[in-house]
Amino acid sequence: MSRRVTDNSVVGSSRVQQAGGDIHGIPIELHAELLQNAKAELRNDLEAKFAESKRADAAGKKILKIQIQVLIEKVGELERQLANPEAAYQESLTANNAILALLMEGIVEFGSEQLLLAQEALAIGDYTLADSLFSKIEQRRKIKVLEAARASFGRGEIAAAEVRWQDAADHYGRAARLSPSFDALRKASEFAWRAGHYSKALNLGDELLSLAEEEGDLEHLGIAINNRAIYLFAVERFEEAEVQFRQSLEIGSKTLGVSHWRYASRLNNFGRLLDEIGRHDEAEQYFREAISIMRDNCAEDKPLYALALKNLAAVLSHLGRYEEAQPFSLEALSVRRRVLGPKHPDYAHSLNSHAGLLEQTGRTEDARPLLLEALAVFETTLGTDNPNTQTVLQNLNGFSGETDR
Repeated sequence: MSRRVTDNSVVGSSRVQQAGGDIHGIPIELHAELLQNAKAELRNDLEAKFAESKRADAAGKKILKIQIQVLIEKVGELERQLANPEAAYQESLTANNAILALLMEGIVEFGSEQLLLAQEALAIGDYTLADSLFSKIEQRRKIKVLEAARASFGRGEIAAAEVRWQDAADHYGRAARLSPSFDALRKASEFAWRAGHYSKALNLGDELLSLAEEEGDLEHLGIAINNRAIYLFAVERFEEAEVQFRQSLEIGSKTLGVSHWRYASRLNNFGRLLDEIGRHDEAEQYFREAISIMRDNCAEDKPLYALALKNLAAVLSHLGRYEEAQPFSLEALSVRRRVLGPKHPDYAHSLNSHAGLLEQTGRTEDARPLLLEALAVFETTLGTDNPNTQTVLQNLNGFSGETDR
């Protein structure tokens, strides 16, 4: 997400503490405006990719499909932040202070004046100077390897804050090559996966697993195995993924405990795999257990909770138990609206899914308003040519033979 700000008069230097202090940041209203602008830029990128995909051959379409999905998820992340601007604002301040702390550790050769300027820029959402200083630190030939790795990691944190997932993957990857720490490898693999480079994510995941095994840290081992299972799932190596998911659950039961919401996350991941390969009865049990744990932990405001509810509704639908699926689908819809906001693509997905369930039980008239709302969300966030938008349009056509809106 681009947050370049050229008019430094927005916030005076009095708003910033001395170098080394916490960053107060721009007003929350301006922060929300920057998020809106970033979303608009992503929309433009999406429309360009859609246009390109119409002209591409089969191989090109496959690549563009992944790129489009990455852009959709980025839009979704910005919508999540816009749904709760205050929480997103606090996240931004925390991230900026973490970036400043990293910068301070390698700033000796630039002096406090440069640090203060970078701090003032960060306070108004401008990462340009901090990124430039990290870049200079990287390029100094005589710099120590650990300092260069720290600078690369810092640039990764900046790119992640700006929702530039490919750049984040590159910076974290460089940090991991310079100094293969667990955090650097974990973030390098996760952001490669987010950016749609599944094979690269898997290779980095292999390195992460090897490091965790060398360290002998059981918690790290569980994280590495769970992440590797996700990457195997992404490249459709389902049998291997199943083995890894089971191992991560076994370790998680010892390190996290079977009542922890992160353990529930692993149950949900495994359930998705089982559902994908047609083992719906088994998947149902894992989704139910994940939902139960999250309820016991008062985790109903986590997007993961809504995802588990949606997954359970889907697997019940696959089993033909449409009436039974509806309450879970409806709750997922409600949670996503509350947690992600009414303009998030995932909320629109839930609208479409719940409409499908209603249609299966003959409640076509109840389903139609949901499809109209989903269509409006997809058109606003992803554009009229997006496959999700077109799917909803087809569903509406299937109800009435027209798209009366």
